[in-house]
Amino acid sequence: MPRRLALGLAAEPLEHRDLPTVSFESLPVLPFSDPAGLDTIRAVATRGRELGRNADVFLKFGDSNTADPNYLVPLGSPGFDAATSGLTAIAPQAVDTLLAYQTPVGGGPNSFARVGPTSVPGGTILSLRPFLDGELAATNPAVALVMMGTNDFVIGDSSGFRGAYTDLIRRLADAGVVPVLSTIPDSYFNGGMNRPKVREFNQVIADVADQFRLPVWNLWRALSTLPDEGIKWDGVHLTTSPNGGGRFGPLDLQFAQNLRALQAVQILDWVRDNALSPPAAAPLPADDAWVPPAAARPVVVAAPDATQPPVVSVLDAATGETLFRFAAYAADMTRGVRVAVGDVNGDGVSDVVTAPGPGGGPHVRAFSGVDGSVLLNFFAFEPAFRGGASVAVGDADGDGRTDVVVGAGPGGGPRVSVIDPADLSVKQDFFAFDPGLRTGVEVTVGDFGRDIGPAVAAAPGRGGGPVVQLFRLTAGGAEPLTAAFAGYPDARTGLNLAAADLDGDGAAELVTGAGDGEPEVRVLAPADGWAERQRFFAGLPTERRRGVRVAVVPAGGERPAVIVTGNGIGDPAAVGVFDATGGRTLAYTPPGDGSATYGVFVGA
Repeated sequence: MPRRLALGLAAEPLEHRDLPTVSFESLPVLPFSDPAGLDTIRAVATRGRELGRNADVFLKFGDSNTADPNYLVPLGSPGFDAATSGLTAIAPQAVDTLLAYQTPVGGGPNSFARVGPTSVPGGTILSLRPFLDGELAATNPAVALVMMGTNDFVIGDSSGFRGAYTDLIRRLADAGVVPVLSTIPDSYFNGGMNRPKVREFNQVIADVADQFRLPVWNLWRALSTLPDEGIKWDGVHLTTSPNGGGRFGPLDLQFAQNLRALQAVQILDWVRDNALSPPAAAPLPADDAWVPPAAARPVVVAAPDATQPPVVSVLDAATGETLFRFAAYAADMTRGVRVAVGDVNGDGVSDVVTAPGPGGGPHVRAFSGVDGSVLLNFFAFEPAFRGGASVAVGDADGDGRTDVVVGAGPGGGPRVSVIDPADLSVKQDFFAFDPGLRTGVEVTVGDFGRDIGPAVAAAPGRGGGPVVQLFRLTAGGAEPLTAAFAGYPDARTGLNLAAADLDGDGAAELVTGAGDGEPEVRVLAPADGWAERQRFFAGLPTERRRGVRVAVVPAGGERPAVIVTGNGIGDPAAVGVFDATGGRTLAYTPPGDGSATYGVFVGA
């Protein structure tokens, strides 16, 4: 008997990336121009709102330079005056944020003045981490200012720091606390012998931030312009103005803790204005009517990535015209929507299948192509899992019926479930790769012909290698078939997948899109030994650096199949249509703000 849907996944840390993607020295001091980072902190803040985080509280996580009573504490004192301190003159927009964070925390000191167990002289990540859960429970913060590494490099290597730092950031993000990551100051202790370590550990901070798509506050760069780089005579600790740490006049800002406090308030203000304030829901236009897709009029389904309302757009594949839009989930679910298209109820009309992106639950829904009614509504994995899911629709086992294939999102193992939409029974449940892989798994379905036939294709998500593995589903389980790389083997881009017969030979080609980096699309023929049929960029290599999502509109009659692409997070929202040779035939912007830089998921 097939098993009923009752699965669970452990939300564990993503594997870390081995290669830095950008030098920390080149990062700006303040991250206000990082759209991908902004999208990420919005997603974390949304999680925080769901958990009831207090937007008027932040947490400090750091060592002696953070525990220094000259850092931020003066801003929380009863006598602090924004005008006389110089703050109003230099950052007037941040005064409201200052006042908000001067609110007492749980009847005790406010966030500026609080001396908690997560900011302690001599602290390392490993020594302070055991106190994190208690401090989160005691203060319920929405933001954490994190500056760690100065003591960590004295007692350990960068590999161990990377693992501990990654775990810390994931714990904060999973708890709905926006992590603000700061590079560490230089060190002149012992004649400057630790300066190479400072650079090594700052690179780890930048690399982990890039892994999570989080912004970086480059304090190291800010302090490099100050006298003695803002370092005291002891070579380690930061300087403070003789007027105290709560002064922001021109001369005061030549001292490290004063400049750091100013920038902390500016960043808190940026986070508060752009992420902590709940986004306005975007209701559907009242005149949107459901239009059943017709076989003669192929459609593309486009949905936004994180930070946007979960509004799915159904577009004419030939013109880009919006046929209709609908909300796949509640308006406050802003984790992104993964989409697939297929006939799940056997009525001959294509339906739309959805799942939340990372940060959302594995909540799969299917909407009737006839009238938009909900056909399926279930959790593919344990409801508490917050990695989201990838979805695909097709005949996965060759029985002539459509299946829904779900892959666990990042944070869970590379688990794949093949579900019968007729009764939600689980036909297959397997790990596509080593269960320890924590990048999530992308899936698609196709009939790859010849010796392969119907199969599920799986690839690691962003952070994993660009490898594709095919599986034949049998009564005995999922049988691994052939596999291939669709990118440089040592890359950590992961892949996005789609499958369809592009050349009319009866065997599906596999279309891959880089999960990160340059928007490279490849067309591979598994039945012909993974011959590469085509390779092209969905945009200029320098235009998009966050990968590309892919789908295929199948051929019909005289109409050839076409490849559809959506941009990665951080790029201007756009959908592209390409013929089988990689030639662009159409480009259009999904409904909404044309200047927005959210990613777009596509299905066809």
